[in-house]
Amino acid sequence: MSNIHILPDDLVNKIAAGEVVERPASVVKELLDNAYDSGANQITIEIEEGGTKKIYVGDNGSGMDKEDVELAFKPHATSKISSQDDLLNIKNYGFRGEALSSIASVSKVTLKSRRQSDNLGNEIKIEGGNTTHFAEAGGPVGTSVLVEDLFYNVPARREFIKSVQSEYRAILEIVDAHAIANPKIGLILKNNGKIVYSLPKDHQLEDRVRVIMGKDFNDKLIPLFFEHPHLEVYGYVAKPELASERNKNQYIFVNRRHITNKSISFAVKSAYESLIPKNVYPPYLVFIDVAPNIVDVNVHPRKEEVKFSDEQLIFNSIKSAVKGALDRANLTPGSAPANNSPFGNQFASPFGKPSPFGTMPPRSPAFGSQNRANSFSPSNRSPFPVNSQPQADPFWDSQYDNDPFSQNDQSMNQQALNSNKKVLQLHNLYLVTESESGIMVYDQHALHERILYEQLINANKAIKDEKNTQGLLTPVVINLSTQEASVVEEYLEDFKSAGFELEEFGPSTYKINQVPAPMVGKDINAITHELISDLEKDEKIKDTDSESNKMLTYLSCRMAYKAGDVLPQEEAVALIDQIPNLKIEYTCPHGRPLKIEFTLEELAKLFKRS
Repeated sequence: MSNIHILPDDLVNKIAAGEVVERPASVVKELLDNAYDSGANQITIEIEEGGTKKIYVGDNGSGMDKEDVELAFKPHATSKISSQDDLLNIKNYGFRGEALSSIASVSKVTLKSRRQSDNLGNEIKIEGGNTTHFAEAGGPVGTSVLVEDLFYNVPARREFIKSVQSEYRAILEIVDAHAIANPKIGLILKNNGKIVYSLPKDHQLEDRVRVIMGKDFNDKLIPLFFEHPHLEVYGYVAKPELASERNKNQYIFVNRRHITNKSISFAVKSAYESLIPKNVYPPYLVFIDVAPNIVDVNVHPRKEEVKFSDEQLIFNSIKSAVKGALDRANLTPGSAPANNSPFGNQFASPFGKPSPFGTMPPRSPAFGSQNRANSFSPSNRSPFPVNSQPQADPFWDSQYDNDPFSQNDQSMNQQALNSNKKVLQLHNLYLVTESESGIMVYDQHALHERILYEQLINANKAIKDEKNTQGLLTPVVINLSTQEASVVEEYLEDFKSAGFELEEFGPSTYKINQVPAPMVGKDINAITHELISDLEKDEKIKDTDSESNKMLTYLSCRMAYKAGDVLPQEEAVALIDQIPNLKIEYTCPHGRPLKIEFTLEELAKLFKRS
């Protein structure tokens, strides 16, 4: 008897669905691809419980007739290609025809569609790949797809689903990319019944970027444009001050398709050369328009990667475009933004055809008086101000003069000034002192982080009594990206527990009315952005269990001195003088050692003296 047999259709479909439908975000991507391909100029997306309970995508596109509605769910049914040659000339988002079939095999789907020329449309319902209803139905012109109970019939797949908020953020990344790539199409996104954003038709690219990425981010972008006979490169790259340890906010679009490409990412990073450290990454939004026949979009199951016929041309063009943009820009942190059109002050491309994004309005002045550059100043990170009180600080409240936390810092700073201890700073990274049995080397960031963490923990215990929080005379308005706003919403109670008072102040915008006392006098805007970025990682901290302590760990890290910060002698001494008061004096909150001792015996062995 043969050991080889043909798998049943339902099992084949479920296996195929595993390649296309990895998580709820995969469903959203496929449905959005179809909606944009339909010629729609208005699309609505509704999500519930991270997409596991409900995903709805409706458009006002061309719609389908009765026959097309029924065929749409057949495996590899498509209207976008018909021959092998078409694969080399793909101009659509979707084309393989496996998406709807795969989605319907692992969920409950309802599709409604009507063409402009038809009085009635059609409705089809499918559960686990089986049609349960098919009839005429009224409705607006266009197509809507409702996906419910994703993976209800594949329980093993549900085990791989992450938290509701993590799945929602993955969906948000997909929707954000589509919104940025198609600024001329109106887009409404709802999450659990709440409108996340409602983007109008005929947006400018800059408008879309400002809404999606946040005004704080948008104001630090540099327009990008490069022309070559075989391609065009345009979009934005970020000032070096926005580079971070995470390779986030990096968008690459090839013919408006959002993709990932290591070579292109490396080309952008290479263009920054000595402007940023090796271990940090710049944000960017890079659009590449090429002839369809020199790019293969059929090399990845979910169409997330592409392959170019001339990879070196793409690499060199991207690097030249980014380097040229950086060379022309004022990269001084906090400098006012220039005109933000990728095509400079002209509203059409240099080679005569209209800009794909229309007229670009002048940039608005830089928001606020604070800038990220302040966060790199030791005086802004230090808990030991040389002066007894910050001067002309708009966030300073006179009642803070009597705060025991502040007085403690001031007395320690005075103690440091009176100390005879000598501290050597090496490479703006390590602090070295004599110990009783040799020499002690401290990691200045890890040490400062531990001190701040324990101060924040102590302050956090008294927050209910409002003894260690500080109201701001001038609230700080922080403009967030849609992703950042979702993180704040998830951790809102933890922000409150840590001593923050946040008030919604518009779409993806919050007003900070109160902060933990140790943050007073520091760059609150920059630290808050960094704190949100840390929380977005959703990583566990080795020696902290609660979400509140995780936030305090991240907060202390962002407030602490960094590698490269120059410490005045009195501040270095003050750091080391606080070690005896620490509950844990050996590691930072993340578990890294903060000090290492080299004994005289060890040194004697190294110098062959023993």
